[in-house]
Amino acid sequence: NVASSHAYNPNLASAAPMLEAARRFAASAVRRVDVEVGETQVTGELDGVGEDARTAMRASKLKSKDRLRGWVQHLVLCLQRDQAQDPALPWPDRTHLLAADGAHVFRPVDPEAAEAHLSRLLELYFEGLTRPLAFFEHSSFAVGAGRHKGKPAAALLATARKEYEGKDDKHSYDADLDDPPVALCMRGRDPIDEGVDGELLKLAEEVWAPLLEHLEEVER
Repeated sequence: NVASSHAYNPNLASAAPMLEAARRFAASAVRRVDVEVGETQVTGELDGVGEDARTAMRASKLKSKDRLRGWVQHLVLCLQRDQAQDPALPWPDRTHLLAADGAHVFRPVDPEAAEAHLSRLLELYFEGLTRPLAFFEHSSFAVGAGRHKGKPAAALLATARKEYEGKDDKHSYDADLDDPPVALCMRGRDPIDEGVDGELLKLAEEVWAPLLEHLEEVER
């Protein structure tokens, strides 16, 4: 019966907002983007583009890489809005990130700031093609989030160590070093030992600070 089905699946009610968001997403459009970032031309497509906002969805919990992907796409969106040639087809300036564990929104970014952020991310991308950067999924996000909350850099080294190597000396698939490519690229190097002036902390703050400043949690 209905009562027993709800008792068996307590997540049924919490799924309703995601289903409603999915319906809105289905009514959105896929639009082509073509923007100039300094001397680099960025082209491609953005899905989930609606009149008031762009929507990106994840059926599971929101991860740091989802935030970063959404941020890059949001910067492109804001830049495309400024560089768009057809006034009859305006672009939104907000991005909604919807996941099973909550909803977030990226607020509008000034076009000049959006280009500056994208330009720096492109620099890091191209540099990362030439050598391994000390920027990781778990430890870098932990440091960036901690700095965003005002925690001192020195206090975050221990947090970075746990996220980088694993918690409580137990094997954890959420540790950066459990990713074989990371372990290979970082062999012979301990980015945590480089301290507060090391590349890990510097890149974590540089990449995550502007992102977290523009991202806020909202009611679904």
